[in-house]
Amino acid sequence: MGSSSPFLGPAGIRRDLGQLPCSGWPVRPGKKSAFEYTAAELFIRYQFGQWFPAQYKPALGCAVTWQLDYLFWSYDAERFSPEVAAILKYMRTDFVNASTLRQMETFRKARESGKLTERMLENAIGFIKGFRKPDMCGITGSTDPARIELVEVSTEGQLAPTRKELQEKIAQLRTQVVPPAMAEILARALQGRYTAATRGIEVAASPFRPSLRVCPLPVPSVKVKDMKGNQVKGPFGNDVTRPLRYDWICFEPTFADPSGTGEDGLVLYHIHTISLEELQQYKVPPELLRDAQQIVQRWYTERRGPQLLPELLPVWTKYERTFDDDTMRLFAYGAAGLVAILALASLYGIAALTTAALAGGAAAGSAVLEPQLIGFVAALGTISQVTSDATEAAQALSGFAQAGLAQGRK
Repeated sequence: MGSSSPFLGPAGIRRDLGQLPCSGWPVRPGKKSAFEYTAAELFIRYQFGQWFPAQYKPALGCAVTWQLDYLFWSYDAERFSPEVAAILKYMRTDFVNASTLRQMETFRKARESGKLTERMLENAIGFIKGFRKPDMCGITGSTDPARIELVEVSTEGQLAPTRKELQEKIAQLRTQVVPPAMAEILARALQGRYTAATRGIEVAASPFRPSLRVCPLPVPSVKVKDMKGNQVKGPFGNDVTRPLRYDWICFEPTFADPSGTGEDGLVLYHIHTISLEELQQYKVPPELLRDAQQIVQRWYTERRGPQLLPELLPVWTKYERTFDDDTMRLFAYGAAGLVAILALASLYGIAALTTAALAGGAAAGSAVLEPQLIGFVAALGTISQVTSDATEAAQALSGFAQAGLAQGRK
């Protein structure tokens, strides 16, 4: 075909061959920052936190933990489920000695004063991992047996050690948490305090898989001005900004095994980054992206119909005739990157809160991490919803492009 495009066609999205649909987008090498791997975990925790209670109802009998939750939170489920309360009690037993409490208090003070740094976050996570706590887990007492499901999040290059770590944590919970928790549950039942709803506790790698596989990351941005030099305003009256590059966490490596389904308990990722100059080399029409981004923003704020496809069809029809073969293949088979581009561009234009939350952490490498971390946490719901909308938009564009290729474009 003589094409230089990295998006060569259907082989690029055949998960049964262990090939990733994001393979045409540049993967950033090197070590991930403390914020980046924390953001990856938080984005998965947000999804897992919705998925787990939906699997094991009633939701009041479920708790979803994240490794730093032990430093800050209690759970409503402890008040509604004696089984969950007993399990969490013995999972917390590491955090009762004087040195541990001092470490937790130091972390809390830095967080509350806005002086939390990358190094302090890295140390805190390393500190928690030293107690062999799972990255996150779901606990429910509404089944018999009760269940503890584990999820570990890691970079794709750490698959083997992460798998080993997952098995070690499962074994530790089975030997150090389940026996005393189950003994307490049965003892309280025998004392007539309540009727035990479970006759055992099962610990397993979770069958959860991320439904959103792209997490846009904060990046430097500039304010958008019109042809007359006036600041462009968003739908909430906020200044519209645009990213100077696109960075995103990509969870497609989770599904890179030969079956294309991934492994229970393991969520893997890498990070893509592409500059505006590089994006131009991919021949992505900026006008189409701008129009599609505006549709995603409007979709988020107005919800005008049951799906995005009818909204996008006129945009696609307007620009399709100008595409060369490489551009058609990018839209057909490069949907993962398009999701990130549409989501990140849309997030910077949607609302003042989200813009401030993301822009607050745009200076990567800043000594103080707090604005970035707190802004990201505050915007998680918005990030997830916009990413979901961007995913739908990218899938629609991919469908249009694949249809065009099938009609005779080689």
